[in-house]
Amino acid sequence: MSYLVFARKYRPRSFADVTAQGHVTQTLRNALSSGRLAHAILFAGPRGTGKTTIARILARAVNCERGPAPDPCNRCRSCLDLLAGRGTDVYEIDGASNNNVEQIRELRENLKYLPVHSRYKIYIIDEVHMLSASAFNALLKTLEEPPAHVLFFFATTEAHKIPATILSRCQRFDLRRIPIALLVERLDAVCRAEGVEIDPQGLEAIAREADGSLRDALSLLDQVLAGGESALPAEQVLETLGLVDRRRIHELLSACLEGDAPRFLSVLEDLHERGHDLKKLYAEMLGTLRDLWVLRSSRQGARLVDCPDSEVKALEALAARFPEPTVENALETFFREEPSVRLSSQPRLAVEMVFFRWLRSRDWLSIDGLIHQLERLRASLEGQGGAPADPSAGDPPAAAIGCRQAEPAAAQTAAGLEAWPEVVRRVAGELPSLGAALKRARLVSATAERIDIDPGGNDFLRQSLSRDKPLAVLRRICAEVFGGVPEIRLVGKSPAPEDPARPRADRRARVQETMNHPLIAEAMELFNGRLIDVAVKPEEDA
Repeated sequence: MSYLVFARKYRPRSFADVTAQGHVTQTLRNALSSGRLAHAILFAGPRGTGKTTIARILARAVNCERGPAPDPCNRCRSCLDLLAGRGTDVYEIDGASNNNVEQIRELRENLKYLPVHSRYKIYIIDEVHMLSASAFNALLKTLEEPPAHVLFFFATTEAHKIPATILSRCQRFDLRRIPIALLVERLDAVCRAEGVEIDPQGLEAIAREADGSLRDALSLLDQVLAGGESALPAEQVLETLGLVDRRRIHELLSACLEGDAPRFLSVLEDLHERGHDLKKLYAEMLGTLRDLWVLRSSRQGARLVDCPDSEVKALEALAARFPEPTVENALETFFREEPSVRLSSQPRLAVEMVFFRWLRSRDWLSIDGLIHQLERLRASLEGQGGAPADPSAGDPPAAAIGCRQAEPAAAQTAAGLEAWPEVVRRVAGELPSLGAALKRARLVSATAERIDIDPGGNDFLRQSLSRDKPLAVLRRICAEVFGGVPEIRLVGKSPAPEDPARPRADRRARVQETMNHPLIAEAMELFNGRLIDVAVKPEEDA
């Protein structure tokens, strides 16, 4: 067939036509102008970004009859021969299929012969990292001191696999991934040249699918236009390439972050029925979650997200609906579970399980948060949690107390039962350990004069309120909530007084005290754990 695919038809013919690699092309043009071109050059970078194309343009510029020139004329005999693929002095070698030492030895034998028509004999070795170790070793001396009429141009997508001894003998140029905006611009120029029109959202979908590769983008465009239509909407582009509409990804993440299980499962079911690859869908969700987190946590997030302006605005609106910890927790969960989806034989079930794990962990206390609370508890128990609060700091003025109308005790108790959760919340904000103990206690009665609390058999609350600071904090907050200057009383059966002769280091009592600690109980319930052992540090005699 005589049809020429877009990736070949629209291959750049000059340095100016190369997309997004100005840092490389400008350096090479300057080297050609000043006569400082190296004898061995390595082009490294992702696929489809122009490595071999730049090597070919450089070969034409070196051997151009008007050169060496910053740009090939593409009209002389040498340039036309190379454009047609019949140049006798430029050899393109596939490193993957010519990778053994015998072929490199044959190459070395041919180096001593002068070029037939051109100024230089040029060897372009693509995927050079595929050469064997012995082939690289055979090339070392020749690469360091080649004949004056020989140039080497290498291209690779995996520069880390090339031995350091080879890298040290080359000038290395790293090519960049092509941003989506530049890919869309290039695709639009090709569409205009072909006389077709594609919806901008369709071009953005092609550019995103190309993942920074211009060759992939042109191949996808070729596939879309194979139907022969002159105008294509975005929906048809997505249908032809089997891509997921970005709005569906946003809808899926919105349901996920909201914890809306029915909507999440419904959208996932619809995408599954349409035949979309759920492993690829999960990867897109993970990438979009990353973009949401960057936009939510950074003031310059739009600059760090490779998306069209229209999608950046949609992502910003979505990110603004959720607090940063929620987005961060979702990203951490989905990233941690990525191998379970990628390696699963049932990706749909794997994605659903990841969602339900995230749903179950939304309100969990993080390890860092738990450690922080335990540290605050330790500091408070050791008397290092801050200066003791003034018991009278929060007491209302006497005049205000005198003007307060008396209320029936039953009505005050009923109102106190309703206000008690507020007291517990405020206490937990200042003393987390005391707040946790109060959550497990029972309020018996509450008036402006007296607060009766039943500890419920947990001796930790009794021990806490026996110290000045916790008692002062609870009394102040109760005074602010209930009014007056209430007396704090603990009712219910209290444990028998401890025998003074009993040693303070009684291990069983201290183990039981540790097991009854509210934060320890919460930690065991949170992590579904069990207490295996308690190490008791004996106290020294006074």
